[in-house]
Amino acid sequence: MNFNFESSSFWVVALVLMAITTIPVKLAANFVGAERTSIPMCALSVVVGSILAFGAYKLVGGQFTGFISACLAMVITYKFVLHASFAASFLLALVAFGLQVAILLSLPGMGKFLV
Repeated sequence: MNFNFESSSFWVVALVLMAITTIPVKLAANFVGAERTSIPMCALSVVVGSILAFGAYKLVGGQFTGFISACLAMVITYKFVLHASFAASFLLALVAFGLQVAILLSLPGMGKFLV
């Protein structure tokens, strides 16, 4: 997939990755009323959740059950790191995922304005 984005700078790529992953989690955490909604806590939940989701996916063996276990790992991470209820964490995961997909789909179009 070509996003029309080229950079040799690690920090630029890191900031774009943070914007794609952490900002949607922060917006979703505010939306569902989580107790911890700061950028550092949301970034921590993204990092820890990603590691746990990857481990759950590999542990279960991939395919559909691996996907479900990875999603559940993210929900549990959001629950404990951001201090939200289980239902709010589930909704948080859905909203954050939707926002992340929307950002990814809009990147190629934004590249036209940045060049």
